[in-house]
Amino acid sequence: MRIAHFTDMHITEDGSRLQDIDVRKNFNDVLDDIQSHNPDLIILGGDLAAKAGEKGAYLWIHEQLKRIDIPVYPIAGNHDDPSLIKSIFLTRMEIKGPYLDYTLDSHGQSFIFLDTANSYVNQEQIDWLQNTVSNLSGFPILFMHHPPQLCNCQFIDRRYPLINHQEVWDVIKSLPTIKFIFCGHYHTEKTIQVDDRTIFLTPSTFLQMSPDNDKYQVDTHPPGWRRIDTNKHVCETSVRYI
Repeated sequence: MRIAHFTDMHITEDGSRLQDIDVRKNFNDVLDDIQSHNPDLIILGGDLAAKAGEKGAYLWIHEQLKRIDIPVYPIAGNHDDPSLIKSIFLTRMEIKGPYLDYTLDSHGQSFIFLDTANSYVNQEQIDWLQNTVSNLSGFPILFMHHPPQLCNCQFIDRRYPLINHQEVWDVIKSLPTIKFIFCGHYHTEKTIQVDDRTIFLTPSTFLQMSPDNDKYQVDTHPPGWRRIDTNKHVCETSVRYI
């Protein structure tokens, strides 16, 4: 099956530009390109809203998605409101508790979506992850906004990492069926291999950030998204820039 990972859109509530970038145009340009690759589903990888979970941003995204006939599943980032995402995008799913933690089975593949809107994964979520994985067959693919490792990207690593990344990584290491983790947050493309696991960072549709500078610096790469082709325990992926 084919998945489109589409992340860090930072859509403004009123349609204004963000850092002089037309984020709504970028969103639709990427969505058009995604459609041309005929994915079976789209994962919205977090930071859908520009700053703090603005409802108008979610409603605008939801309206744009009406023009495509592809299932869409969102996760929450640190600029999101998980409860609003649930109420707007996932009305047909029963997701218990305050977190946007849920699973999906599609085309014989299991997916786990982990909420990192608080830049932290608490014990309740860790327990949920462990119990969920133990009840899934095969090799589930994990999607989370923040990567569960530092990624040798100086600005984000130093200032905005997943707060308890080492604790979360220790849990993931104890779950042998999780081999592939897809994340956003860093606004760059990267592949990190640690402990027989692979973390893939997907670039933003808003802007990219230089991984080599310890201060905020915009990179020259255009908006991008990640194509993922999976067949049971095999996973092939590449990034497309628009």
